[in-house]
Amino acid sequence: MPRIQCLLVVSAAVALVGCFSPNVPDGRIHCNGPTECPSGYLCVKGNSNSSAGVCCKDKSCQQSSLSSDSGADGLATSLDGSNASPADLGSHDGTTAVPQDSTPDIPLLVDAAQDLNPTGTGGITGTGGTASTGGTTSAGGATSAGGETHSGGATSAGGETNSGGASSTGGESSSGGATSTGGVTSAGGATSTGGVTMVGGTTGSGGTTNAGGTTSAGGTTSTGGTSCAAGLSPCSGTCVDTTSSREYCGSCSNMCAAGLHCSASKCVCDVESCPGCCDGDVCHYVSAETSAICGIGGVACRPCAGNQICQNGACGCESGLSWCTNTCVNQQTDNSNCGGCGTLCQAPISPSTAACTSGRCLVVLASGVPSADGIAVHGNSVYWVNFGTSASSYADGSVMKVSTSGGPVTTLASGQNGARSIAADANSVYWTTNGSLMRIPVGGGAITTLVSGRESLHGIALDATSVYWTDTGSYASSYTDGSVMEMPTGGGAVTTLASGQSWPEGIAVDATRTNVYWTNNAGGNTTGGAVMKVSAAGGGTLITLASGRNQPGAIAVDTASPPNVYWTEYYPGTMMKVPSAGGGITTLASGGSSFSMAIDDTSSNVYWASYNASFGTVMKVAVSGGTPMTLATKQLGPGGIAVDATSVYWTNSDGGTVMKLAPM
Repeated sequence: MPRIQCLLVVSAAVALVGCFSPNVPDGRIHCNGPTECPSGYLCVKGNSNSSAGVCCKDKSCQQSSLSSDSGADGLATSLDGSNASPADLGSHDGTTAVPQDSTPDIPLLVDAAQDLNPTGTGGITGTGGTASTGGTTSAGGATSAGGETHSGGATSAGGETNSGGASSTGGESSSGGATSTGGVTSAGGATSTGGVTMVGGTTGSGGTTNAGGTTSAGGTTSTGGTSCAAGLSPCSGTCVDTTSSREYCGSCSNMCAAGLHCSASKCVCDVESCPGCCDGDVCHYVSAETSAICGIGGVACRPCAGNQICQNGACGCESGLSWCTNTCVNQQTDNSNCGGCGTLCQAPISPSTAACTSGRCLVVLASGVPSADGIAVHGNSVYWVNFGTSASSYADGSVMKVSTSGGPVTTLASGQNGARSIAADANSVYWTTNGSLMRIPVGGGAITTLVSGRESLHGIALDATSVYWTDTGSYASSYTDGSVMEMPTGGGAVTTLASGQSWPEGIAVDATRTNVYWTNNAGGNTTGGAVMKVSAAGGGTLITLASGRNQPGAIAVDTASPPNVYWTEYYPGTMMKVPSAGGGITTLASGGSSFSMAIDDTSSNVYWASYNASFGTVMKVAVSGGTPMTLATKQLGPGGIAVDATSVYWTNSDGGTVMKLAPM
């Protein structure tokens, strides 16, 4: 339905209304007869000869609206099509038109949203919704007829004032006793024309809201019809507390960003709302974390130190790295933190021969030592023998020494034919050759021959007072005349602890110097090998701990009480265990041929070297059994092996090197 504008003309006696349409050039609805005007409108013509008129809602609108067309003398066409003069024109209910006076008309342009087809017949619809007939609807929606007063003294459209003081205009009522004139309510209440509110809304007394939503006395705030209690503000049709509303924080136009909440009318970031970390009033979610912005649970964002990364709100090292001295390192390969923070992997030579390997420091203590074989460690020194080269018929064998930390290599003895096994104490170094038992001070010096003239000596062991060794026997007797021997470390008489042994090889003595243990290799006989024991105090009855063994070789004893005995079997390459008092035999590990074996100082693990010219390995297993651990790989023919409290040492006979690995 098109909207119209109405011109209100106020004089001393009358208020006249002319209605105009924005859809025609001059803003009015032109007509040629009553049928061309909307229901309830007059077609007013300037004179009887006029072919065109203007549709007017009020019978008296000719006095204002026609003045611009044909003057005040024009005639109005009634609803039945007849012409009426201005003086005679009355209402259609028989009332007389209001006479004019000489007071100048004052046109007031009122913006009104008015359908061209109002409800009712000849009247204006009131707020209450009941249509009048021939008049204006009175206050509260009661219908007036012919301008008579209804409903508690409300003024009807006829302009008469009722008692009670309230005025009706299209159903709107104002307080304060204002009188309506021609249906327009005066000051103190709502100004309306045809039920349309004028000038910014309803102005009430006693705390209702004035135009624009400003709160008046009484404490109730409204905007566009929304009323809110004290302390709340109307935003988007809802009453909210802008001091704490995240959607309307501080004002209706301010919504807090994700991760923030509203406190004291400001958007803030803290533990209450931010799942990540807070950088001022910005919440950084965990999904956007970086090493420069890290945190979780609404804490202040912080940068990660060093080369740490932020993972799930916490600074830390990448997988596989460890935090040591303000940096993330790989303890498997870092020479400054090898196997643990601050554990150095180094060698006191340049270039360094140390390399952190699998969390252990692998150091080449010596190189260029062909046919390195037996090895021993005591104190801060490592000792080993070089068997000698075949080119010299092994006559160029030697005894050598190096610090456990690495450094210069010292040759203690040279020209040792077929040097094979070695042991050391605080004073001396002992070793066997093809036919002799030798001794030299740990610092070097004169070499002492303790035993000579034998065909082949093999294993060697020490305790606090004696040195023990095995004599493999003679070729002529197929090495079945082997023996186990003992001598005081300072020299003296040799004691035969056992004889008639079949190729005795490895030898060990327990910590209490109670018994001596050895292996009979049986010269390669796969079922003739044995593990034996005898009293360390002069020999006596021989006790077989294990028989029918396949080429047993190296042997060791732990410190348990009673102790356990361990040995290697070259074929098929197994690590074996038996109680020193006899009993069941246990296989601790299998795979890999070995010539050597050692037990650590705490009797926790057994160590051995599996021989292979190119891919030898160094292994360990718990004395109670379990999964063996590989300590080093790709070793070139590992031979002898020894341990101290921190490290494991071995020789690579084919590679000509002496190695150290720590921690073991």
